[in-house]
Amino acid sequence: MYSAEFETLRESCSLCKKCPCCEERLNIVFGEGDENADILFVGDRPRGKDDLTGLPFTGKEGELFSKFVTLCDINKAPLFLTNILKCRPSDDELPDDSHYDTCMEHLRSQVRIIKPKIIVCLGEKAARKMIDSSFDLGRDHGKFIKKGKLFFIATCHPSEIITDEDKRLQFLSDFQALREGAKKGKIL
Repeated sequence: MYSAEFETLRESCSLCKKCPCCEERLNIVFGEGDENADILFVGDRPRGKDDLTGLPFTGKEGELFSKFVTLCDINKAPLFLTNILKCRPSDDELPDDSHYDTCMEHLRSQVRIIKPKIIVCLGEKAARKMIDSSFDLGRDHGKFIKKGKLFFIATCHPSEIITDEDKRLQFLSDFQALREGAKKGKIL
């Protein structure tokens, strides 16, 4: 059960028509988890069946993501999963920066309500939008970066670990760094 403020934000997202992504959506993919999460996972956009379920990280990528969260004991902290974009773009459309810029307003509101201690950016696009526009995932993955009162860490998107063994090992290493940072911050 979410607070009235959170439900109002969800409703606002469901009524949003500020970018073309809304035109073909079946459901908004607002996110799921604990409204008072210590760790907030943020991907760039809904993929696959996310639009059908209204939930982020469904299908094979969601299964792998969940396994890594459990394997690294990150599931012991309150978590919330979401994306910058709340609507899945059509299959033939890659969203441009204006789509992300429009949806950042909704994400900032989620962050303000959730008040996470750590934000995990899943994929380079999410990291560039949330940490720094010149963020280099190949160079800076798995490193904690402090911005204001928040700590950020970035890793590859779960969709990248499905078939790429090197990315899977990187993902595991980054989740282990997340776990250690969360322990130091007394989140785990």
